[in-house]
Amino acid sequence: LLILYFGVNYMIESMAIVALVAGVVLNAYTLWKFCGERLFPYYFRHQNDLIFDDDEKRIFIRWNGLIKATSVSYSEFARLYLEETATGKYGNVYLATNASHYRFNKFLCAAEDAKTFVAKVNDWYNIDRLEQKHKRYDNRIILINNRKHANKQQLSKQPEQPHTPTEHEIYVQNEEELSKLIKTLKYKSFSEQDIENGSKLKQFFDSKYRTKMVEEYRCLKIELENKRMSGDDDDVLILNNTRKYIVTALLLKFE
Repeated sequence: LLILYFGVNYMIESMAIVALVAGVVLNAYTLWKFCGERLFPYYFRHQNDLIFDDDEKRIFIRWNGLIKATSVSYSEFARLYLEETATGKYGNVYLATNASHYRFNKFLCAAEDAKTFVAKVNDWYNIDRLEQKHKRYDNRIILINNRKHANKQQLSKQPEQPHTPTEHEIYVQNEEELSKLIKTLKYKSFSEQDIENGSKLKQFFDSKYRTKMVEEYRCLKIELENKRMSGDDDDVLILNNTRKYIVTALLLKFE
């Protein structure tokens, strides 16, 4: 009986110690999870970025996957700039508009990385974006002129001639199709993988690789058409998932 008595007491004390340790660990984890980010932000990774929506002509700020309610239109946006601390090692990034400014990062960030990010965004908005805009405008002007010429030929009583698309027309058509595909993945799909792939393709599409992406998209369309004409049974799976095949091929090409 004495052995049984001490054995039961030992088991009860052991269970109490285990429960105490578990309670301390859970409380420490909860405090670290909900308070550690504010008390020790250095030990947490923060994903902050800007979203340039060309359809709505607005800029959105996203903090750790959450988009802020405040947005800035293209016409109001001025630039990004960095305010460094006294030591010069850290700083805060601000989004400046014509009338005010908004803080981009929640916590202090490394000054060198912030300078690189600020320069990249400003150069893209003021240089690369305008070059792409002018190029799209020139391609659309060529397309409009070709359509006007085709309408004049139809109005005349001459017999209609089969129209062969020009290289510019093919490029503009493929560019619009690829843009719609990226927007469908990024904004209309409920799959996290589609959203991630759409975001990656959007970055390359808005960069200097835009022309190469459109050309690669054209080659993939031709390849799929050849597979469809061949009637090979091994290509049935690819032909039933053409969008997934195109997205995967583009990511492997440009990543």
